[in-house]
Amino acid sequence: MRHWNRWWEKNRDNRGFLGWGTDPHPKSIDPPNKQAAQSGSGLDNSPLFDDAIFNEQKYFMELADVGLMGLYLADCHYLIEIARELGFQNDNEEIQQWDRHYSKKLKERGDEKSGIFRDKDLAPDKFSTHLAPTNFYPLLAGIPTQKQAERMVNEHLLNPDEFYGDLMLPSIARNAAGFKDNPY
Repeated sequence: MRHWNRWWEKNRDNRGFLGWGTDPHPKSIDPPNKQAAQSGSGLDNSPLFDDAIFNEQKYFMELADVGLMGLYLADCHYLIEIARELGFQNDNEEIQQWDRHYSKKLKERGDEKSGIFRDKDLAPDKFSTHLAPTNFYPLLAGIPTQKQAERMVNEHLLNPDEFYGDLMLPSIARNAAGFKDNPY
């Protein structure tokens, strides 16, 4: 589990943030492209990545993904508990280091104006305009303050123009331009 946790920092860190990428296939079967990077997220058909730029030299999207970082930090939190329980102090310290680092970076993605944590387009260095269920993943890691969490839930999760409705949590906000094009 520790090796998997380390893999993210070594292979998907982009300027201190985590983002989706791909690697060249050893037998050149599949090209390392944006679609391959998107597929790694499990949201391969999502408009969430429409504006993301794919770095063809480094094989990842120039997008700091708050969903991926939220999941990674939740992983760190559980690994810290497991290491503590098993008495693996050295592993615990290393994981705590990454937890502190990525927690700090994820906190930077809180957008006070919109009241939610947003992905960051790293190439133009600005907040992404897309909203998806992954924008709530910082909650899994305990990153938002109580006030931030309340805003996220009240202004976005319970907003019928975005996520609330009969079929809750569509893969992109209902008011997004690409919502109708998304068969997921």
